[in-house]
Amino acid sequence: MMRLSAAAAALAIVVAVPALVEAYDFAERPVAVVPGTAPQGIAAGGTAYGDTAYHANVFASTDIDRFQVRNYLLHGIVDVAPARLSAYYATAMLNGPVNSGDQPGADAAQWMMNAVQFEYGFVASVDLPTSRSTARRLAVDRIALLAEYSRRSYHPLRSGFEDPAADIVRGGVAVRGLRLTDAIDLDAMVRLTWSELYEFWGAPRIPDPRALFTLNTAVEVTANLPVTGLSAFAVVLPDTILLRDRGVSMDFTGQTGVHAGSGGASVEVFLDLYRSADTEQLPNLRSPALLAGYGIRFRVDV
Repeated sequence: MMRLSAAAAALAIVVAVPALVEAYDFAERPVAVVPGTAPQGIAAGGTAYGDTAYHANVFASTDIDRFQVRNYLLHGIVDVAPARLSAYYATAMLNGPVNSGDQPGADAAQWMMNAVQFEYGFVASVDLPTSRSTARRLAVDRIALLAEYSRRSYHPLRSGFEDPAADIVRGGVAVRGLRLTDAIDLDAMVRLTWSELYEFWGAPRIPDPRALFTLNTAVEVTANLPVTGLSAFAVVLPDTILLRDRGVSMDFTGQTGVHAGSGGASVEVFLDLYRSADTEQLPNLRSPALLAGYGIRFRVDV
């Protein structure tokens, strides 16, 4: 009963508290922001999370979206317990179908490379102290406060696409390893983000991002399966966006699949859903997206 009460409290926090959307918002799972174990003493490096993922929009796509290939790496720079400073870098190759008037590079490759998106920045985390009795009562591995500065930029490779960019300042809290039952764990993360395009970048032609503030939440449930090293997972990442020109919008990412591996290198196969009212890929036009398909992700977590 105590474990279920703790889980209900965590879910209530996730739903109740207000991240950011400009260009594609590849929202992160808690494990990608708070990987490894809590900092112990003073150490350099030693903690990292990385993945390479292929997303094929075979069930639902748009005229400009067919598949995406993404690489993400977060690496701990230094630990001074209970704090950790990390840096991350991510790229995403965004590809679309061959439409009327397009000239594909080869007949065997019936897709067009639309753009490459870059993300990079620093994340600071501070693990909250929990006594053994508290950890046992809450049945949780880690609770960490988060602060981040990063930058996101979208670089078209073809004419007719926009080039949005934004500076990202955000803070929040992550809960790792909340045990609902002996076989089922929950991770949760909530972050409040302010987005702006700072003048010192000297880019007056690039419009400000459509999002002013965003409430980004992430909830992931993992269930161990009878086969050793095999688990099922489901993650939902809804964004509630306060628009710069007033109004509120909602974006959503969801995945469910199977994870094979017990730490270190592993692989995930999943079904994928992404919905956005405006990906900001087209100049002076809304570019909504409803994408659904499958994906495969190769992970390293140390």
